[in-house]
Amino acid sequence: KDKVYLSREGSRVEVRNSQTLSPIRLLNNDLEPVNNETRRPCRMCSHGQTLAVLGPNRIKVRIFNMETDDMVGEIETALGSPVYDVAMSKNLLILLAGWSIYYWRIDSDAPHQERGQFGGSIPDVSVDGEFQNWCEVHRVAVNSKWLVTRATRMRIQGEGGMNMIHFLNVRQISKGGNISQILRPESSRLPETVAEFTGMALNNDNLLAISLGSRGYEGMLSIIDLSTGTKIFELKSVHFFSTIHIPLKWQEKKLYLKVIPTDRVEDFAESIGYLDVPAKELVSIPGILLKSSRDLVYIDQTQIFTLSTRLERLDNHSEFSHEELNMDLEKFALLESEEEDHRPIYAVTVNIYDFWNAAA
Repeated sequence: KDKVYLSREGSRVEVRNSQTLSPIRLLNNDLEPVNNETRRPCRMCSHGQTLAVLGPNRIKVRIFNMETDDMVGEIETALGSPVYDVAMSKNLLILLAGWSIYYWRIDSDAPHQERGQFGGSIPDVSVDGEFQNWCEVHRVAVNSKWLVTRATRMRIQGEGGMNMIHFLNVRQISKGGNISQILRPESSRLPETVAEFTGMALNNDNLLAISLGSRGYEGMLSIIDLSTGTKIFELKSVHFFSTIHIPLKWQEKKLYLKVIPTDRVEDFAESIGYLDVPAKELVSIPGILLKSSRDLVYIDQTQIFTLSTRLERLDNHSEFSHEELNMDLEKFALLESEEEDHRPIYAVTVNIYDFWNAAA
């Protein structure tokens, strides 16, 4: 409750005070990035008192006790397949690897007592004449009732053509932690008019929010009741330059959204909002400014954290010091050859917004 965990390159996780952002410790400091793949921020998830961090080469997952930040275990898929995604509920730890779902039974409130019992693996996507390649994207959301996966697969067409096909698979979880087969499999393959799957969020009950983009440049936010498969709410963006809404997190019956605006400056004051689902009312949260649509947002009960990265240059007197950072590759390569202190660097900015106070 008093800490925030920031993903860093490789598998390192920075632990900071959630009020002051002062550093506390660094997890996985013994692991070094081994290739370009692991130089991006690591994927992690948490529930209760348990933190799961995807390790180097996306093979192993380390489990930490969030009360003490001690590592309590390490797991991997049986075949050593690279892990696409990791998610957790009170009683299940989920890994997506290969074309399958791997799951462990856990108690997220007692990581020091239970490392996790392997429950098995379930094929999530098929390998057939139409699709034989790995997934382009494979993501998962889970709660105590539902397991939802989304997959994007490339389909090769005649004469070198290709297009992306998207799948949304819904499975039910029993009280004992058993996972069902795909429900309503006839509708799990999304229409080919869907060009992009931009996000999904699952609440603690039966509601799933998804954000899609169509090949006609329309965006759509939909809320689905998983118990019936019924769409209970829909919000459309009428054209490519309209505002789109990407689901971030549920808080009870409120769905918090990242609102990516048009290119008008005044719209940036509405970069985060929420949908009051019972009232079907979209509410803007004023004063929270995102520098880019790629900015990360984390929401808890009392605070909103935003994290942005920006390519900047240290002061220097090189012949390229006047160049803008949005330059061609040849100039960028010349900059890369300069002294270390003069190269472009990534500046990371973290802002904290308190729900109960106006100031950040």
